[in-house]
Amino acid sequence: MPRTAAEVSNLLIHNKDTIFSWLQNRESDVKRYFELRDIYRNGGVVSPEFRRRFSHFYRLFHMGREGKDQFFRIFVECSSHSINADDFYDIFCKVSETTGNRHLSYTSKMMHTINNDLPIYDSNVARVFGWGAAGGMEKERYELLCQKIDELLKMKQVGELINELRSQFIKIPGIEKESVNRVKNMKILDFALWALGDLI
Repeated sequence: MPRTAAEVSNLLIHNKDTIFSWLQNRESDVKRYFELRDIYRNGGVVSPEFRRRFSHFYRLFHMGREGKDQFFRIFVECSSHSINADDFYDIFCKVSETTGNRHLSYTSKMMHTINNDLPIYDSNVARVFGWGAAGGMEKERYELLCQKIDELLKMKQVGELINELRSQFIKIPGIEKESVNRVKNMKILDFALWALGDLI
């Protein structure tokens, strides 16, 4: 059953302590994300190290070498200019046509890397919002995700949760305070949704 943003907000707050504990147990993954962000910031998509780490972090292995090459070609093209949520469907179509699969999740992860204000869609996020498979309605699903995330980010209790999580991440050994402070609230919320999706 689909959940409203208010229902998701209540779930986040109700499970806050469990979310914090879950993320503490996944500190190495959190650290790897911030390392990935720093590599992107310093070298962009053309960096072989960035491509290797992005592929590993977001599990692009099943794409195959040719599929990944095409994916990163589009990634480079998109990262050369500013993008926003309205660009989703065009990028999604390019990725799907060149790789041969409908990659809603990977497209969102690419776009989020370029523009940290844009949300990530994956199975955990879908579970939190009570959504089934997109079933050919990827454009509508991404637009709905953007709407729900925007509603969540405007909620006071979600903002307080984000601030607490940000403070927790700063305490992780090996993560620079500046790296944590640079990422947008969207990404901190994404961590919380990732954890919640694994817990419910």
